[in-house]
Amino acid sequence: MRSGCFVGVRTGGTAARVMRGFTLLEALVAIAIAALALGALARAAGQGTRTAAEVADRQQAAMVARAVLSMGTFAEDYLAAPEGESPPWAWRVRVTPQPVVLADAAHAQPDQTLLAARLTVEVFRPGDGGAEPVWVLSAWKPYRSAP
Repeated sequence: MRSGCFVGVRTGGTAARVMRGFTLLEALVAIAIAALALGALARAAGQGTRTAAEVADRQQAAMVARAVLSMGTFAEDYLAAPEGESPPWAWRVRVTPQPVVLADAAHAQPDQTLLAARLTVEVFRPGDGGAEPVWVLSAWKPYRSAP
């Protein structure tokens, strides 16, 4: 016997199947629950797509920052062009001179100071109007000659 069916007796004495269906209210509630579940599923899929796109953007920005840092050997190489573009990205380099103390523990030499520069590369989308950079990368570069 199937669910939703029951056997009844007609007045003539013959057994008959009487089908019982859903009421309109039950059907509307089921459709509303299904719509909520599908809406939540669509939002989750959309969020996953946005997250994947953001990760891809960050990977590209990181590659641009690494490429900018590899363009020069010395700190002076970055002073001539502190900004640039690599579509769809723009970048800016800040050069901050800082002395670095070199300690030679193996030979017991007196400490020497080397003037180096801390380079900070900020990669952002052009036209963001000073928005936060998508990627920031820092590295140390020596000076060719003391500034």
